[in-house]
Amino acid sequence: MTRERYHHGDLRGALLDGAETLVRERGADGWSLREASARIGVSASAAYHHFRSRETLVQALSTRVLARLGERLRRAVAREPEEGQRRLVALGRSYVRWAVTDPAVARLAFT
Repeated sequence: MTRERYHHGDLRGALLDGAETLVRERGADGWSLREASARIGVSASAAYHHFRSRETLVQALSTRVLARLGERLRRAVAREPEEGQRRLVALGRSYVRWAVTDPAVARLAFT
């Protein structure tokens, strides 16, 4: 288990990163806010300054993951010079590659 240490700066972002790593390792339900805090080397009480609960952390992580997915899909469509069906196929392929490559995070995004 690699521990990602938090250094002064964006604690909220570091908690999201730690939670995302835990999702990949254990799935969407296999970890706690306390474990996400420990993963980055901060106390659970520090995490509660940014997230009221594990559920609010999961919601924020889902929002971040979906934003990245949206950007990925926009880039896939933009690379396709022809409009219509070819862009739709490019979008679909990009989505499937993402879901197959990162299945635990993909499941989290839609829970």
